[in-house]
Amino acid sequence: MNNTDEVQQEIQGLISEYATIRKRFEEVKQKHPEYLEGNDNYIGIIGEYWATLFLREKYGKKLDKFIEGKVQQAKSKQDNQKSKAFEVGGVSYSNSTEWLDFVVEHDEAKKDYEFISVKAISSERKDKKSGPIKYPINSSTKISSNRFNPKLEDNLSAIIIMLDENLLPKELLYIEDLNQIFNKKTIGENANYCYSDHWTKDKSIVFKYYKNGFDDIFKNSIYLYENNKFVPKIKS
Repeated sequence: MNNTDEVQQEIQGLISEYATIRKRFEEVKQKHPEYLEGNDNYIGIIGEYWATLFLREKYGKKLDKFIEGKVQQAKSKQDNQKSKAFEVGGVSYSNSTEWLDFVVEHDEAKKDYEFISVKAISSERKDKKSGPIKYPINSSTKISSNRFNPKLEDNLSAIIIMLDENLLPKELLYIEDLNQIFNKKTIGENANYCYSDHWTKDKSIVFKYYKNGFDDIFKNSIYLYENNKFVPKIKS
């Protein structure tokens, strides 16, 4: 066997292994849509899995209605039926809903809902920046019915997860009030922790993971994953 044959054998063996694990991933995803449903790429799915665990620990049953809706969507998709949108907090959620990844029902009677966007950063990403989270746009903007149209008066939050090389959470940043950041005058390309996205028409913010972790300004909002549970990085 020459070197070329050895190279092709190694590559094709790797492709076969990758195909096997992808198939296994999809099988487990279909079995557990309450944890592995709602994103269209594997890093995103894994990020939302960790976000689900974190929110379950923090809010318990306040997440139930949203998770149950996602499970029913996944089952209809598995049965080759058209995936139907479900409503939580006055928002119609579908598989193509942009921005919105979770809804926490704090108090249904008071219409107190928290809308959460999740971004995962893989260890392979050299710049260690999250995907962009768009600014809330004007409520009068016409937008298709299957999208969440966030407004500044909404209770908007974000979870940004830095994954290690084993795709375990290295740090989880939970910003409970994005409006405080949206309204800060420090947002701009010189801000340490977020900046305006100049490549799109709509401005957005991007969070960065530095050598020692997320920006220290968020130190009270950072969690570590230890002994199968999330704990504050700064102990009270």
